[in-house]
Amino acid sequence: MAVIVLAWNFWPEIHGRLVESLGKAASRTVALVPFLAPRLIRLQPSPNLLAANPGTELLSMEYRPTSKPNPLRSHEDMVCNGF
Repeated sequence: MAVIVLAWNFWPEIHGRLVESLGKAASRTVALVPFLAPRLIRLQPSPNLLAANPGTELLSMEYRPTSKPNPLRSHEDMVCNGF
């Protein structure tokens, strides 16, 4: 099963509830956490439900926003600032 988690800032709590509700099936479940840096995580049930276990990160991508040209700035300003 795959789960998309849009509330990235609540990931630890969501992970705990998913593991608790899925039981043994949690190990066959992956979660896509697309924000802030996209991550693909395999859920891992913990023997101790109170222990924080974020799961195994299968894939992580660095967030690099693209720069957009600003028509209000001159070309020289952009070259001097390294843009």
